[in-house]
Amino acid sequence: MSEGGPSTNRVHVAYGGLLGFVIALVEGRWTHPEGTCRFTRVHKMLGADCSNIYLVNIPKLTRDVEVLDASLNRIRILRNNSFTTHYSLKFLYLGDNSISIIEPGAFTPLTYLEVLDLSLNAIRDLPPLLPPTLRRLYLSENPLQTVPLGQAKSLQYVSLAESFLSILPELGELPHLVELNLTGNPLETITAGQIASFCHLENLRLPHQLLRSKYIHSCECVKVLTWVTKYSIFVDPQINCSVVDESHCASNATVEEDAFAACQSAYQQQAATHWAVVVCTALVVLVLAIVLTILWRRRWRRPQPTSGPSQEEVRKRRLLQKTQSKNSLKF
Repeated sequence: MSEGGPSTNRVHVAYGGLLGFVIALVEGRWTHPEGTCRFTRVHKMLGADCSNIYLVNIPKLTRDVEVLDASLNRIRILRNNSFTTHYSLKFLYLGDNSISIIEPGAFTPLTYLEVLDLSLNAIRDLPPLLPPTLRRLYLSENPLQTVPLGQAKSLQYVSLAESFLSILPELGELPHLVELNLTGNPLETITAGQIASFCHLENLRLPHQLLRSKYIHSCECVKVLTWVTKYSIFVDPQINCSVVDESHCASNATVEEDAFAACQSAYQQQAATHWAVVVCTALVVLVLAIVLTILWRRRWRRPQPTSGPSQEEVRKRRLLQKTQSKNSLKF
């Protein structure tokens, strides 16, 4: 039997390549090739839209990018060097990836970061080294266990919605926190001591399940209701405790008040530091303006060089000419 010609061989190669692709696809070994980011302007900031382009790592971008949307990708690990070239980032969206590991120093280079979205991932332990400039943090739909947020003292909004929390983890002291979202969690209890470190909290969103459970019949419910009423915290849904005898729920709230006072002290200290920086910056600008003004005035007060000889030089020249003329007449 004769061997097939070149066309037959090409068919076999093509068939073999297609078969290999199908096997890799079935076994999950094939990945879609990564696309490219699209650059745009977002409220006068340079933005990079890198969403849904099958990324497995944080893309290397220009240092001027302030908004990065890398959601809907396949990123699994945020490494210590993932953001070393992203110095200017202010808004970072990493929702709906496969992030399960965040190395301790991953966010350290992001010294201007204000908004961080890590929702819909597989994060269990959040690293404590979050940027102190962070104002809004989205962690919903993660199997969270440890959530240390104490380093991010500028946080104003935190979402832990639908994060499989049966108890509220220790978040740390957050003096600027205004809203905390805990909806969709199987919370079994929440205490006044847990929210005392949020001394400027205004809105607390709780899961409906908590207020349909035996929690509403406990003294903890009464203590939390007393606390949120005292400090004018809006709770959604509203807490309606049904303890028959509230007299036995009275207790010394010294621990909660101490935590609240420490939070207030941190808030005032941070405000004082902020104003000190503002004042120092203003003084530096004022001194620089005064120095530049003095130099400018000195420059314009200097005598300008004349284009011709002075009157004294002209007089001397005339006198010399007369003297020379007289001498020539004598001879």
